[in-house]
Amino acid sequence: MPWRESEQGWADEVISQFPREVNLLTLTHVGATVRNGSCTREEYVPLLKNQQTKEFEGGILQGSQDLPLKMAITQIRKQKTRSSEDVFIILMASPHFTTR
Repeated sequence: MPWRESEQGWADEVISQFPREVNLLTLTHVGATVRNGSCTREEYVPLLKNQQTKEFEGGILQGSQDLPLKMAITQIRKQKTRSSEDVFIILMASPHFTTR
């Protein structure tokens, strides 16, 4: 299925927010955030820019690779559903996090 012009433009805008060497896992977090209804396509880039600004001002910007994951986790926690709680528990138990 060919990309519609608006979809390609949105994808280009999202990808342009990250370094060229961004990994596919990072982009998967972007897609999951939108697909799971945590935000719309149109809301994603402004949310990302807002979060980048907050982290930069707080002096905690540690690489844009982790930002989509942080945003996805924030959106998951806001949902307050049983499935979102289960996902959060699994994420926190994964080796990626050191909260155990």
